[in-house]
Amino acid sequence: MSGEQEEIESPHNKPFLFDGGERKLAAHLRQVARGKSVLFHGTSLGSLIVRTDTLLVPSSGDPSISFTRSPEWAAHFAGLPKTDDDGLATVFVFEREALRYNYRLELHQDSIEEGAHNKFEMEERVYERDIRPVSKLLHAITFSVHSRVITLTQPADVRTIYLPTARAFKEVRQQEIREALDRLSPTR
Repeated sequence: MSGEQEEIESPHNKPFLFDGGERKLAAHLRQVARGKSVLFHGTSLGSLIVRTDTLLVPSSGDPSISFTRSPEWAAHFAGLPKTDDDGLATVFVFEREALRYNYRLELHQDSIEEGAHNKFEMEERVYERDIRPVSKLLHAITFSVHSRVITLTQPADVRTIYLPTARAFKEVRQQEIREALDRLSPTR
């Protein structure tokens, strides 16, 4: 089923397109969050956040850091490619009360013109403030590597497991790109 997309029901009974990896990640996030008040932040820049222990306000666009209460949306955003991403779909699972105690969380709803599904994202934002130290506000970090979903809940685990995994994954991906380019280039 890898590479296929499946239409499933979102938390608000609206269709949501998922590939197998996003669906598996979302299901795992539901288990991690069960019985907890959490917010999710999905990204493909997880190693940068782990290395700096900081979520930075974007330098362009809306000056806010977005969170969602929906594991499906978190998995979706974790899988979106970005320039210079580390190739790992990563979801930071934050303790909602710890975030709310240290930062002003504001509910946000995208306008209907930006997409019919956006109004169901269950988004909350922190405006114009970097979030640090991330490690003090986390319940867990969940990431997906080659169809395996891994969750780290101990702060010591984060640097010892996540960073080497991200580096190794990026090296494998770069090697795959080099090999693909070699196959496409004409032989001399």
